[in-house]
Amino acid sequence: MGCNVHWFAKTQRSVSLSSTEAEWFAAMMSAREGLFFRDLLTELSLPLLAPTIIRSDNKSVKDLSLDAVAFKKTKHILRAANFLRDLCDRLFFEIVWIPGSSNPADIFTKAHELAPFRVYLALLDRLDGIPATHAMSKP
Repeated sequence: MGCNVHWFAKTQRSVSLSSTEAEWFAAMMSAREGLFFRDLLTELSLPLLAPTIIRSDNKSVKDLSLDAVAFKKTKHILRAANFLRDLCDRLFFEIVWIPGSSNPADIFTKAHELAPFRVYLALLDRLDGIPATHAMSKP
């Protein structure tokens, strides 16, 4: 789509007690990286007109970004939760839920049967405009 891509992989230093906690820390790391790029764009005099979107296929992560009181079982991550929630409150970021079946990132993180794999490839096709069959046939 004519834009740069930034990605990284990092091992989480602590053991998560739930998938929500693991996904929350991933969203928080995304926000930390996103802050750098938001600052860079500001320095380059490029206007930021809206919050940066962080997509998550975990509904609890979206809910937690809005209201910590609703989650009594997340007391152990509240300090870390406050960081991302503050960024969301200040409209730097917005957590948007997407269903797992529509999350193209899953193609890179999980093993799939052939049919779901093809669905994820089609999702990636829509994102970059290059048919996956064409991209895969390149030398």
